[in-house]
Amino acid sequence: MADSTLDMLMNSFSNWYSAVGLFIFILILRIFYKFISRHIATFINNKFNIDLEEDTLLAFDRPIQLLLLILAFYLLLTLSPVKGLANNPLLDRIIRSAVIFSMIWGLYNLCNASHGIFTKILAQAGLATDQAVANIVATFLHILVVCLGFVMIAKEWNYDISAFIASLGIGSLAIALAAKDALSNVFGSLTILLDKPFKVTDWIKANDIEGTVESISFRSTCIRTFEQELVYIPNSLLANGPIINYSLREKRRITYNFGLTYGTTIAQMQNVVGNIRSFLSQAQGIDNTDFNVNFYDFGDSALFIRIVCYANNPEQNEYLATKENINLELMRIVDQNHVSCAFPSTSLYFENELKTQPETVKSASGSTTDAAPSK
Repeated sequence: MADSTLDMLMNSFSNWYSAVGLFIFILILRIFYKFISRHIATFINNKFNIDLEEDTLLAFDRPIQLLLLILAFYLLLTLSPVKGLANNPLLDRIIRSAVIFSMIWGLYNLCNASHGIFTKILAQAGLATDQAVANIVATFLHILVVCLGFVMIAKEWNYDISAFIASLGIGSLAIALAAKDALSNVFGSLTILLDKPFKVTDWIKANDIEGTVESISFRSTCIRTFEQELVYIPNSLLANGPIINYSLREKRRITYNFGLTYGTTIAQMQNVVGNIRSFLSQAQGIDNTDFNVNFYDFGDSALFIRIVCYANNPEQNEYLATKENINLELMRIVDQNHVSCAFPSTSLYFENELKTQPETVKSASGSTTDAAPSK
């Protein structure tokens, strides 16, 4: 009797050997998945010239590990003495739903704008103009993948989603009416991204707000002002209003109304104008072929020289350095020609000679007498 019981236990354990062995093998395979997947990707690239990038492997890393774990559990039940559990409808639906979830999870990760393969697909479609476009397209794909996964899992559990889909039509109409302003911002963002009046990091002025663009989202565009304040402008306002993009300037204009005193002679004026022209024709950081220097006006208190030139680099720091160089050179030219810069002043001329009034002196008794004017 004892021998028969031992034989039954041994037979029972032997039936688990293959199942447990395969289960352990898949768990080990799961641990070395990254190492194996990289070698497979390298082999496919060398053999068929198909580049499976590191981003693709990272996108499916955790989903495939979850899929291997589900496979190991399923094979353990199928090859074990309790394989009848594998045919249980409830357990079968759970396993199928988990497999679908793993696939959707991998596709969701692959749609991230941070993945290189996603960026290349957008570039081939002509949509990857900047990171903002990639982020918005990635958001649309995320929503699409999640809806697809929801429909597939609901179908596995025999839920009728046709009524739900039909109700979306009525619900979407109500949402569209209630969220009219939000939708206008979404279409405004698409207009901005397609027309590309600016991009992230550009220096712009819109709606009386001036600063650097930090991000473009569905609802608004974030601008950091020069006072380091963050301003969020709705995209509908940006799409329908004027936008000045300072970053798109190829060069930056510099203008002076340079005034000299009326004591300046003709020869001095000619020398000053000639020296300024000579300087601008060879100065660094300035367009040496596009400038104007002219004595153009007799002002109220100055003889004005108008100077117009262009800084080659419109970037703010370079522009300020170029303008400083011009200012210093103008001071040298003025000093070398012995002329003076004018400042606003007014001269008063009296037609009649001014007469002084006699001083009134008060005596000790309290009476007043007129003092004789001094000679």
